Amino acid sequence: TKMTSGFPRPSTTKYGSSSVKIYLLPVSFSDYKFTSSDKKLYEDNFKKVQMFFSQQSYGRFKPEFIFPPESDWLSVSGDIRSYDLENTFAQQTKVQAAKDIFSSVPANLDLTKYDGVIIATPFYRETGGAEAFLGQNLLTKNGEVTNAMMIYGRGLSSWSTIAHEMGHAIFGLEDLYLF
Repeated sequence: TKMTSGFPRPSTTKYGSSSVKIYLLPVSFSDYKFTSSDKKLYEDNFKKVQMFFSQQSYGRFKPEFIFPPESDWLSVSGDIRSYDLENTFAQQTKVQAAKDIFSSVPANLDLTKYDGVIIATPFYRETGGAEAFLGQNLLTKNGEVTNAMMIYGRGLSSWSTIAHEMGHAIFGLEDLYLF
């Protein structure tokens, strides 16, 4: 769908919703493993994201973040380089990495029932970033995932990055700046 300035909003966005359920998909690579300390960083940031959205909506909007049990954390073959997660050039998309990761999700994990999904990598210092995948065809064994985003490496270090990407993935908002 072609959009300009966030309008018209795609049908998959949650514009006007009072709450959304967002699933956190922890992903381990051969060189970086998702750990309980990574989970704690996400939990701390999600509390701040919830507070931000509550304040911005005068208490009318609250995202719920779903943390899977450790047994449902995903391990993929390859290192961050094989998923192109070591480069963070402006306007460089990570959509192929998202497609590859979603294709690795086992059939017993149905991500299509959530309002959004965050591909959550471990924290690593070398690089990092975030990207929303609004309008992308991201398939799992159970169907298409909509309103997806990825937070990788140092991107995890800022709650505002998560809130920013949610604006894209959940509400269909565009960046209003030029690169």
